[in-house]
Amino acid sequence: MNIAKSYVRIDHYGKLLIPTNMLEKLLEHAFVADTDYVDGKDVLSKLERIDRVKVHSADEVKGILMHQELGGNSD
Repeated sequence: MNIAKSYVRIDHYGKLLIPTNMLEKLLEHAFVADTDYVDGKDVLSKLERIDRVKVHSADEVKGILMHQELGGNSD
């Protein structure tokens, strides 16, 4: 297992969307993490490999970005 010197955690209520050409690298190096709040700090409590991937088309991505830019969703 290839473990990096450090990791960043992206906290968000949504899901991370990446270009397909980055998928192999992500699956090789990334984890899905659970955290617990202990002694006033967020600490890692569980790590899992990514095992579910869904493909979205460029048209779908462009469509939702355009919808958001036109005020359909401010998030």
